[in-house]
Amino acid sequence: MYVEFVDLLGLATRHGRPQSTMTSWRIIRCGAAILLLLPNVCVIAIEQKAKRSAPQPVPPVVHKGVKYTAPHFVDGEPAAGVVEALDAETGKTVWRLKVYEIKPDPNLERDVQDVFITSLTIDGNKLLVVNERHDRYSVDLKTRAVSKR
Repeated sequence: MYVEFVDLLGLATRHGRPQSTMTSWRIIRCGAAILLLLPNVCVIAIEQKAKRSAPQPVPPVVHKGVKYTAPHFVDGEPAAGVVEALDAETGKTVWRLKVYEIKPDPNLERDVQDVFITSLTIDGNKLLVVNERHDRYSVDLKTRAVSKR
């Protein structure tokens, strides 16, 4: 949340608080902005929300005792382009592979640049991966070599 202190009467502030004693205050909510009105000071807080909706879960596929998944988050961080192979019986991770890389533009918000996997399918000994941009990749399940299709 972005917070800005506005000193309406030009009174000095210290550590974001006016130096005078505050006895009354009001909160006004206006859309994404919250105004906290104190004597001589107005605090403006603007909620910042993600610009995209959460990605849809990708159904896993099982092949020869291995469950292949496309987690959207790993350890709380976005995992766009990641495929995991799990032991189908124990659920333990066998391997994790970054199928494709996203090069974020530092001038744009990160959440709108993530490109998540939308589908996984098996074709022989290959895992076929499709992402939100409809890019198609093939992962060789023996060598883990990735090729763009």
